[in-house]
Amino acid sequence: MNDFQKQVLRELKDLRNQLTLIYEEREILEDIIGSIKAFSEKLTFHRGHIDNIVDDVKGDVKESQLSVEEKMEEVKKEVKQGNNITEELKEAITK
Repeated sequence: MNDFQKQVLRELKDLRNQLTLIYEEREILEDIIGSIKAFSEKLTFHRGHIDNIVDDVKGDVKESQLSVEEKMEEVKKEVKQGNNITEELKEAITK
């Protein structure tokens, strides 16, 4: 076998090794892309779940706000009644 043939065989061997590496890299890239797609789907699902939770919390906050406002009105009425009683007592004492 002459030098030219040896050179061609060496280059063919190198080329085969490079093709093997490229094929393996392609498989790795496909795995990475598959993982990214799966992660993206999970992210989308969780984003929807979080949106639902936020909406629920907003509803709970609104209900709590209304409840607090009702209690405030009750307290205001009781304080007003207490002030009226105090005024009546003052008038009764000073007479």
